[in-house]
Amino acid sequence: MSSNQVLTVVLIVLCLVLLLSFVANKATTSPARDVEVASPPVLLPEGELLEPVPERKSITEDEIDKLYLGYTYEELEDLFGISADERESEYRRDATGYTAPHTIVWYTWKNPDDTVIRLGFINNKLERKQFIRKDGTVISNEIKLDDVEL
Repeated sequence: MSSNQVLTVVLIVLCLVLLLSFVANKATTSPARDVEVASPPVLLPEGELLEPVPERKSITEDEIDKLYLGYTYEELEDLFGISADERESEYRRDATGYTAPHTIVWYTWKNPDDTVIRLGFINNKLERKQFIRKDGTVISNEIKLDDVEL
């Protein structure tokens, strides 16, 4: 037998011995149980009361009507004092002869009185205003190009 063959046999035997010893000494472990960790209770100092959370101020139709186009979202967030509840994007193809394709980013505020404000931004500038009344009527500054007579 050559030295390479002997070395190969020794390595195979060594691997088998290590494998058998690993299997024989394998520790049994059980999976961790699902344990819910409760947050620690928050205690107030004696005599202190929780301050009531102020009710959110509704943004009115009149306020939306008075907004100038060109405001940024950050400016309106500062003006309203709250950030939008939702955000979505809308891609619009061009209206042949009128506009180029563009993306409108809509921010939505839901008032406590069940009215909704949707403001659309193109290139981070206010371009579209919608006030949705309780009855679902949409008041918008958008002009439908199909209705325009030339």
